[in-house]
Amino acid sequence: TEGYTGDTYCIDCGKIVSHGSNTAMDSNNHDGELELRDELTATCHTEGYSGNLYCQGCSQIVTYGYTIDVDPANHDGEEVLRDVLAATCHEKGYTGNTYCLGCDQMLYAGDYTDTDPTNHTGEQELRDTVAATCHTEGYTGDTYCIDCGKIVSHGSNTAMDSNNHDGELELRDELTATCHTEGYSGNLYCQGCSQIVTYGYTIDVDPANHDGEEVLRDVLAATCREKGYTGNTYCVGCDQMLYAGDYTDTDPTKHTGEQELRDTLAATCHTEGYTGDTYCIDCGNIVSYGSNTAMDPNNHDGELELRDELTATCHTEGYSGNLYCQGCSQIVTYGYTIDVDPANHDGEEVLRDVLAATCREKGYTGNTYCVGCDQMLYAGDYTDTDPTKHTGEQELRDTVAATCHTEGYTGNTYCIDCGNIVSYGSNTVMNPNNHDGELELRDELTATCHTEGYSGNLYCQGCSQIVTYGYTIDVDPANHDGEEVLRDVLAATCREKGYSGNTYCLGCDQMLYAGDYTDMDPENHSGGVYFKEETPESCCTPGYTGDKYCMGCDKLIEKGSLIEPTGNHPEAACGVSGHHLHDEKDHAVPSCGTAGHCISDGLNHDIASCQVDGHYACDGQIHGSNCSNTDSVE
Repeated sequence: TEGYTGDTYCIDCGKIVSHGSNTAMDSNNHDGELELRDELTATCHTEGYSGNLYCQGCSQIVTYGYTIDVDPANHDGEEVLRDVLAATCHEKGYTGNTYCLGCDQMLYAGDYTDTDPTNHTGEQELRDTVAATCHTEGYTGDTYCIDCGKIVSHGSNTAMDSNNHDGELELRDELTATCHTEGYSGNLYCQGCSQIVTYGYTIDVDPANHDGEEVLRDVLAATCREKGYTGNTYCVGCDQMLYAGDYTDTDPTKHTGEQELRDTLAATCHTEGYTGDTYCIDCGNIVSYGSNTAMDPNNHDGELELRDELTATCHTEGYSGNLYCQGCSQIVTYGYTIDVDPANHDGEEVLRDVLAATCREKGYTGNTYCVGCDQMLYAGDYTDTDPTKHTGEQELRDTVAATCHTEGYTGNTYCIDCGNIVSYGSNTVMNPNNHDGELELRDELTATCHTEGYSGNLYCQGCSQIVTYGYTIDVDPANHDGEEVLRDVLAATCREKGYSGNTYCLGCDQMLYAGDYTDMDPENHSGGVYFKEETPESCCTPGYTGDKYCMGCDKLIEKGSLIEPTGNHPEAACGVSGHHLHDEKDHAVPSCGTAGHCISDGLNHDIASCQVDGHYACDGQIHGSNCSNTDSVE
């Protein structure tokens, strides 16, 4: 904020004598509250900062902060998972250790996980293979994990092998020899595939075995005067008579002798004729009947005949009739009308009051009435009951309900009056929902320590359908189903006892029984090794690798061996031309101090005349041209 020089007041009267003026803001005079900003927390991999104090009035830094050292205990949240192990069918897994990405320090360890029965990493083998036969398919086998003994993958069926017969042998195609045909012993077939394994042989004709094909000979038909003969039976194959026939009675319908025509009738102008009947002379019976012949219009027998008469009835007039020639039916004399005769009913009648007989009541033939005058002419008669006529109530009996495995029956309809069946019923289809068979419990499953059980389903034995479903049974922690695994095994070493391991149930991971401690194994060394009497080799003397000892039991594990000398000799001591210097090149000793020897920079320098600053001497240092070491080759 700006300042103000102040107003001048009169002390006597208290009034302003002169006003002051505003002054510029003073950047070094901070009257606002201080606020800490720019703090930075130190982490495991970054330095922190204490923060700067700001004036809230002008937002300028009043006091600068300081750097805070890295805080190895403060991990800033970026983490990475390492050392993860996937569980397999026979080994536990590990969830991994969590590390801080900033400082690479492990923050906390992971956990061991249960084995994974679906992850098979070890060797596998093929089991349950089945060879195909002539009538059954084979099976390639299931692949099992050797580590856990469970199936990794299922195999598949293979096609049948027509050449591999494993079925029982069956004799077929036998043919019995008869009186006229050879027989056959039959072929041996494989029952698995119905192929012939061994062929049979031919059997000679058997004259005593007639094969049933027969023919009847020497038959005589019976006639109206002679007996017949059924004939003798012969074998068709060999033509031998097998057995004789029998004599039969005469047949009155069979006429074989002479015959004559009788009962002929000539046709006239008004009557038909007749051809006559044929008679058997031997027995006197009619052999065949004759037939009528058409009237002969030219043959008049001359007699007169009264026709067209009409008798007077109770409701119609009569007529005396006309005289006709019987030969040609021509009218000779016409007749006359006769008055109505109330006592003469003219035959047109109607039947009334009829009652049909039923299964329980008699019938009535009815009364006969004259249609002309409606007068009853004569009464009827009562008839017996009719057992086929049912007019009363009926009821259904003998019904059978269809079940899940038997057909039903609609029932027969009975007449209640007479108790007889009026109509028969019919069969009905089976009803899959009507179970009348005994019930059978199936599909039971015993609960184990890691799997639920099942009480089982009730099946109808009639149709094998489920009538009542069962229920799930809780896991039974006391029932371990036989799959076990050995854990916590410790191998005995030269300094510690071993442990045979605890047996666990694979289903529920519960320990079933503990193992035993085993004696220490002096041959199994643990805890590392160390060496004694190690000697390095030199250019002229051999070295020694040293004897290997167990750090756990301090016993000798393996004796050492000699090391050949190196053959590399120092220049000062070696007088042999051709020894190797540190540059691995051969130098002649007499010329080693002359121009042209190799210094460590790989260049040839004249020791006496080389004035190049910076050349390398064999000591690995850079020397000036006036350095006293420039002539050194060691």
